[in-house]
Amino acid sequence: MKKIIFLYASLEPYIKGCIDFFSQENKDFQIIFIKNDEKEVISRFPNLKIYNSSKIEKLLNFCIDINPDLLIISGRMFPSYLK
Repeated sequence: MKKIIFLYASLEPYIKGCIDFFSQENKDFQIIFIKNDEKEVISRFPNLKIYNSSKIEKLLNFCIDINPDLLIISGRMFPSYLK
C-alpha cells in the first residue's frame, strides 16, 4: 500500500472534499493528514487517518515511522513542519 502524508495548517472543506474523493477512488493508498488546528474532523474512509499535530510528540519520528511514498507540506508557518 502506498502512503501519503499531508502536513497542513488546517483541514478546510475544499481540501477535505478532494481528499475524501481521492480516498474513495484510490483504496490502494493510505492517506495520513496531519493538521495544526484543534477542530475535530472524522474520516469516513478506512484508508484516511486524520491527526492533530499537537497530539504527536515527535512529528519527525512519526513521519519517519510511517515511511511515506509522498510528503506534502502546506503550512510553512509551523516550524515543526520544516524539520
